[in-house]
Amino acid sequence: MVESTHILIVVAFIIGAVFSAFAGNMGMKIATKTNVRTTQAAKTSLPNALKVSFGGGTALSNAAMEANVEALKLDDAAKEALMAEFQSYSAMYAYNHSDQIRQSNGLEELSFEAEDLDWSTQKVVVVSTYNTKWGKNRDFFEGVKNGSLKTLKESGHAVAAYASRHFYGSGAGWHTYQFYNTWSDFAAYEEANLGGPMDEDAKKFWSSIESHTDEILTFIGGINPETKVFSYSK
Repeated sequence: MVESTHILIVVAFIIGAVFSAFAGNMGMKIATKTNVRTTQAAKTSLPNALKVSFGGGTALSNAAMEANVEALKLDDAAKEALMAEFQSYSAMYAYNHSDQIRQSNGLEELSFEAEDLDWSTQKVVVVSTYNTKWGKNRDFFEGVKNGSLKTLKESGHAVAAYASRHFYGSGAGWHTYQFYNTWSDFAAYEEANLGGPMDEDAKKFWSSIESHTDEILTFIGGINPETKVFSYSK
């Protein structure tokens, strides 16, 4: 032991090593159990597997936080206050919150724009979310391209349509976006295309989908990427 080494440094090092080993052991147990559960969830769908894997990461984070708090040697009141603050922060971040990075590259075949498209006017927007079954992305792609998108273009009611795929983060595997100039155009399209019998292509398309939701929104404007100014539609 060199003269500049204090006995408390040695004690701190030993305590740190013990807690490090404890945290590592605990992390391995959580990771192993999470891997098993993720594998089982992946048999149903990729989104379910992601949810399980992210949940395992959250559990590991909470367990590591508790170990760190213990190492601080706080009294019960201070320990409770610190854990409460951490849990409050985690809740603000996790509950009803998700980040998504989506891409449209390579999906040009799932989009179209009418020649008279005018973004200066308000639009009715239908945002559809789809989680596809494992290995069924191609069936979904072809179903949109040769089914709903083709019908949408030929109807003359919609002025634009786009699609995006989940790239990273939580969220649905696919999004499609349909734009109509008026509520009447939207209603006319729905009345003409809903409720009829499905052909074999439509059945193949819907059999590729694990879950599906629609949102009906109003487009009121957007930001000019060059001027960074938000303009309201008329």
